[in-house]
Amino acid sequence: MSDYFDIPEIAYCRISRAAKLINCEVEDIFHWMETETINGYVNIPYEIDSEATFHIPGNKKFVDQYLEKIDWAGGYFPFTAYSIGTLRKAKLEDEEYPTEFAEWFESCTLSGLICGVWKIDSGLQYLFDDEDSIQIRRLIQYGNETQKSIRVSASVDFHIKKMNLWVVKS
Repeated sequence: MSDYFDIPEIAYCRISRAAKLINCEVEDIFHWMETETINGYVNIPYEIDSEATFHIPGNKKFVDQYLEKIDWAGGYFPFTAYSIGTLRKAKLEDEEYPTEFAEWFESCTLSGLICGVWKIDSGLQYLFDDEDSIQIRRLIQYGNETQKSIRVSASVDFHIKKMNLWVVKS
């Protein structure tokens, strides 16, 4: 987080609660998010069925081995303890992962559903617009990676109410 203020012992909360805890205005937190002093997060419930395309660095063989290593149940991937992706339908044991290699980006993509806590990587520049929501297009995994060299991101397309943004103590 930041060395500018002392955060109480709470792992994460919505920004309205964070503003009360550190005795500031919600707009101050928006400002700190927009200027990248702190990060903005979204907590996506599993029940929502949020579509995502996951981007995993590496060639197809490497990515398939990585997915196999972290796969809990035929297509349920806890990329970290907090950031999770799933296939739209379970993968049978002898089936391959439905990844596609993107040579230009030297990474593989995997389509599915997204849930858990993810760091927002786009859209925070619109926090001061008059709208009550912002459009999110890219998320980055939050938490310790299963393998330190893997940094999973997700392309999404959804709107989130500004008041449903989260602050995470890091």
